[in-house]
Amino acid sequence: MPSQQLNDILLLLQCLIPGLLISRHIEELPTEGALWITSRSLPGADWIMANEAKLHDIFGQEYYRQLCKAVNDPKMSFLVEKELK
Repeated sequence: MPSQQLNDILLLLQCLIPGLLISRHIEELPTEGALWITSRSLPGADWIMANEAKLHDIFGQEYYRQLCKAVNDPKMSFLVEKELK
């Protein structure tokens, strides 16, 4: 299975059950002596918009509307933590 299809499946699962799959990006900033950890429990808004028609078919209009609201709210869609080294 090509990686884009697998990525789409994982992002679809994030839409279906937010919090089930959490992606993490860890970035080390030597100038700050810290690690920045970004955790996402929902896909990015760009993926949601690019797949609007399919998501409408799968979840319906109301759930899609709520999903759009959630992914555009930073407090709901991701968490950024700073960890000092």
